[in-house]
Amino acid sequence: MSNLSLKRYGSVDELPQSGLELLQAAGARDFEQGVEWYRTLERHAVDPGDEIRYHTLEEMSGRVIAILPMLRPEGRTAPRAARSAVSLSNYYTSLFAPIVAADRDEASVLEGLVQELCMNRPRWNMIRLSPLAMDSAQFARLVEPLRRPGMFVNVVFSFGKL
Repeated sequence: MSNLSLKRYGSVDELPQSGLELLQAAGARDFEQGVEWYRTLERHAVDPGDEIRYHTLEEMSGRVIAILPMLRPEGRTAPRAARSAVSLSNYYTSLFAPIVAADRDEASVLEGLVQELCMNRPRWNMIRLSPLAMDSAQFARLVEPLRRPGMFVNVVFSFGKL
């Protein structure tokens, strides 16, 4: 993954063109992974003070090959002592998942994305990815790379929205 770099953007509209195209392609398959969904979340589901972070994995050419839409809670619902990152999702989000370019090997891209995230200093105290389908290939491809650098992975069923 040495020919890839992790970058961060503060809104969907700050993403480079290749990132917008990746979201548009994902949105054609699943509305909740598209540009309009994330614009809506940014406008209506983020507490004042929260920091939106679109973590991207980019080739040296600048092409975005993966996007992990996240939020660093700093607003009124933020855990006070934790340096946390949570998925940019809300109660109405059916499923959350990192977005990976269709022409790339998903397993190696997710591994690279997790490696880069785990290299952030200071380290995250908590990374919460939800709602992430536990029976999905992406779930399995995220758990082990998170454990390797010493992160504790706590799997919690939280999908029963009543």
